[in-house]
Amino acid sequence: MSALTQKVAPEFIPEGFLKEIQGQSRESLFRVLKALCFSHPRAVVITDKDNFIVEVNPKFEKMTGYTRDEALGQRPSLSKSNRHTKDFYQRMWTHINDHNHWEGEIWDRKKDGSVYPKWLRIDRFADDAGDTLFYMAVFHGLNEEADNEDVIDKLLYYDHLTGLPNRVLFRHHLEHEFQVSDRYGRKAGLMLVNIDRFSQINDGFGYLAGDELLISIAKRLEPCIRQTDLLAAKSGDAGEKKHRKADAISRFGGDEFSFILSDLKTGEGAAVVAERVMKAFEEPFELDGVKFYLNVSVGISVYPENGQTINELLRCAENALVRSKRDGGNEYTFFSDSMNKNMAERIRMEGNIRKAVKEQEFVLYYQPKVDITTGVVCGMEALIRWPQEDGTMMSPTEFIPLTEETGQIVPIGSWVLEQACRDIVAINIDYGKYLKVAVNISPKQFRQNQFLEMVRNIVTKTECDPTFLELEITESMMMEDVEGAIQTMKEIRNIGITLSMDDFGTGYSSLAYLRQFPLDTLKIDRSFICGMMESSGDASIVSAICSIGRNLGLGVIAEGVEHDFEVPMLQEMGCTMIQGYLYGKPLPIAEFRAKFCDKQ
Repeated sequence: MSALTQKVAPEFIPEGFLKEIQGQSRESLFRVLKALCFSHPRAVVITDKDNFIVEVNPKFEKMTGYTRDEALGQRPSLSKSNRHTKDFYQRMWTHINDHNHWEGEIWDRKKDGSVYPKWLRIDRFADDAGDTLFYMAVFHGLNEEADNEDVIDKLLYYDHLTGLPNRVLFRHHLEHEFQVSDRYGRKAGLMLVNIDRFSQINDGFGYLAGDELLISIAKRLEPCIRQTDLLAAKSGDAGEKKHRKADAISRFGGDEFSFILSDLKTGEGAAVVAERVMKAFEEPFELDGVKFYLNVSVGISVYPENGQTINELLRCAENALVRSKRDGGNEYTFFSDSMNKNMAERIRMEGNIRKAVKEQEFVLYYQPKVDITTGVVCGMEALIRWPQEDGTMMSPTEFIPLTEETGQIVPIGSWVLEQACRDIVAINIDYGKYLKVAVNISPKQFRQNQFLEMVRNIVTKTECDPTFLELEITESMMMEDVEGAIQTMKEIRNIGITLSMDDFGTGYSSLAYLRQFPLDTLKIDRSFICGMMESSGDASIVSAICSIGRNLGLGVIAEGVEHDFEVPMLQEMGCTMIQGYLYGKPLPIAEFRAKFCDKQ
């Protein structure tokens, strides 16, 4: 094998991926293999369990001389060179059936009769019972440097999954577009397209389903380009030989795609493409009989107004994309100068949050929960605060949303839970009490695969009696995956930890689901308590929630109680606990102990 061949003959399909797709249904597996076949830079043949050819890719046609129609239904032996003995093939197939793959050098014959050496890998794919479903053969010629150059080119410049240009070729194209725009006094647009909440599909249906959807998404995006968006490469430009209509679109990786928009006269041209993209997602995508309704967020920047370099233009488009997502997604946004300032502040804040996590700058404050009948403190809620250098305290509403977006909420949430457990253990031991501490759980935390393990580890590590702990979760985070949420909640309660539904009445859970949720407490949102005396509607809602709690055997806590006259009304409605400034504002642990534990 030549040095060049060795250089470009790695495994193009990772072993981990091959193992992952084993055991799929026949139909699902064939779709995945077919997608791999047509996006693969090498020649590929797929055969059924009886070794009849069911699919080949264009590279196979180019290398062997056989068309797809000529190959389908035939056996791979149609290209047999007769240079190998019967024993050679028997050993090869024994190895395939024993180890699910074989790799090595073999001689084959092209349609024109010429014999050539090739490097061949065959993989066997089976169902859960171990019965063969398909074989996939991937090969390349050992003496065709042009073939190797094509492979290198495709690996360097094209996305292996969708076949679209990748980031590298995108930069070549955009640089070329800058030159054309400068020469003729034109504008160019950059449009970033991101699939909203695509990670939920990967989490819920697996990465194979996600990959199949990405392939379908790429196909649906291609017709969205305008005729003027087609790039005509200059002589010598990278990827010139392979330019096709989709070259105006690139896949950046993950669920993000980019469009290069040529010859823009005004922003309307970019808006036309953005509208087409939004419209392309109005119809659902279908996979294995399941319909997926997807939304997209789009960010647009324009050359040369928004940036003179690729990185500047990209940054501006990313800022606009972030704005689209922040506004709820499913919309497109043009970059504006004000976004630069906002993004700079966001980046600064994100850096400060990471520093705060690393240096443990956050502190916990505690607000008492009071038994409405006895007036005695029966628990407390842990509330995070962030001390600033100027001596002020930053409220969680100012930084928690960003920690959710960046994922920093996971380590922060873990720290909050551990510190709250330590504090409640110390209080109950020092004062001989039986207080509970409530800790808010974020949606991102709750959906983490390691969430339950994290909770168990912290309870064990802090030697916290699980009955000292209550976790507060919201309606909306439970409704995203009802069955999964119920299972997680059951396991939490099996540990001995109680569960409270926070801000009840502001979400969208139905009573049918509410009966299924293994809850202990409903927490009435403060907005209803504040409006209870002035609005008969709010008062009716509070009364209804108390009635629901009573009928389901749940405790009901009202938060945001600030006035004495609210207490009798809440008690009459059936509320069991109250929390708010009437009894105390959130305090650091030392002050909480002094005010609410030393005196009782």
